Amino acid sequence: PCYLLGLHVGNRKCVLRRPSAPDGNWVSHRLCNPNGGSEHGGLATGSFMIEGRSVTKTYSSAQNSRPVLDNADFSIQAKDFIALVGRSGCGKTTLLNLIGALDVPTCGSILFEGTSLEGMSDEERSHFRNRHVGFIFQSFMLLPQRSACDNVLLPLVLAGASLSNARKRALEALEEVGLAHFAHAPAAKLSGGQQ
Repeated sequence: PCYLLGLHVGNRKCVLRRPSAPDGNWVSHRLCNPNGGSEHGGLATGSFMIEGRSVTKTYSSAQNSRPVLDNADFSIQAKDFIALVGRSGCGKTTLLNLIGALDVPTCGSILFEGTSLEGMSDEERSHFRNRHVGFIFQSFMLLPQRSACDNVLLPLVLAGASLSNARKRALEALEEVGLAHFAHAPAAKLSGGQQ
């Protein structure tokens, strides 16, 4: 089983918690608020940007049901810096998929600024991801035959930027990370670190 423990760092509570953890397996804790203090991005003190209430996710097959998250409660305030750690198979990716609206809980609720994610249509969840969520996948998810610049500008265009503005911003971003000279190289030709 995967236990989500309470941890205090200074006066900050942990993000995810369950009442007990006999195996001592730490799954997630809040590392710090990068801005220090108690500012939470304009949200009222005590309110949360993301909140999970009794979140359960079970995967079922013809042979059995496998609960991955079981009645998890969590809260994340704006500008919090979070680390989610734990052994393989304990539900880290499942939790991120739920928070990022790629999946919905079997039961329970995930709220973003007070709005339920599971109550959204597929189109509304897509819009939510486009406006509020950034993913860095373990595999790079680049279009291999498209240039590095095209891969960077695509999300900007999908978010509504004009092609010329997106291209300018993509080239600036590639310059900032030292990859300007690879801007027109196909993504498949970039090293793993460059990708």
